[in-house]
Amino acid sequence: MLETATLLSGVLRASGSRRGAETGIIRFFGGGVIKVTVGGGEQDPPLDRLPDWMRKRRLFIPAILTLAAAGLVIAWAERGGDPEEEAARLARALQLDAGAVVADVGAGAGQLTIAMGRLYGGKLRLIATEVNGEKLSALRGALDAAGLRNVTLLQSGSRDPNLPGACCDAVVMRRVFHHIEHRAEFLSGLYDAGRGDARVAIIDFAPSWWRFWMHRHGVGGEEVIAGMRRAGFEKEQEVSGWGWWDYCLVFRRMQR
Repeated sequence: MLETATLLSGVLRASGSRRGAETGIIRFFGGGVIKVTVGGGEQDPPLDRLPDWMRKRRLFIPAILTLAAAGLVIAWAERGGDPEEEAARLARALQLDAGAVVADVGAGAGQLTIAMGRLYGGKLRLIATEVNGEKLSALRGALDAAGLRNVTLLQSGSRDPNLPGACCDAVVMRRVFHHIEHRAEFLSGLYDAGRGDARVAIIDFAPSWWRFWMHRHGVGGEEVIAGMRRAGFEKEQEVSGWGWWDYCLVFRRMQR
């Protein structure tokens, strides 16, 4: 038996509640039978006054339970991995040493920035960029609360990451690449920001037809590789098993 503490007010009214209560309990029994608890008593709702989708409860109940379970799984997967674990994996993939300068382009709420800022006892130097001014202000507050003093914040543009020239040993872009509209210009700025054979890690996901709420959101790995190659980066590796549907591609900056 599955219980939920929420009952549609229409069901209670249809069941004859004299108090006009708006809450109660629906019990789903084996075989799809619905019982309604009102005022301490249990009764069958008058099905002729219920919507069609509730009358067809033998199909409705399993469908709702399936959708609810799927929604929980999707919500868990959408939030991404644990920031601390992801930061440690990125440090290995990018072969970072203490004292390296790393840019987190499109830092968002800053969970990954903060996690990376704590690596090597806070000896990494980070530059976090964000195009959204409000998010950048919120990130500044989050960094202050975390007590990190090794992170520099910069506001990026839609065409330029706004990073200083030859500033970075590595760059991280997590779920950012598919948002970039002016890729040629943006990636050109990214190339100029790297020094030597700097590495770039791009974490993103491919568009999927079944993720209908995303409206073809995402970018395929081959598209990322082609865009990075045109900008002067060569693919070094794809880190296996990065996430449920995220991939992680690591590139090296080629000398021109």
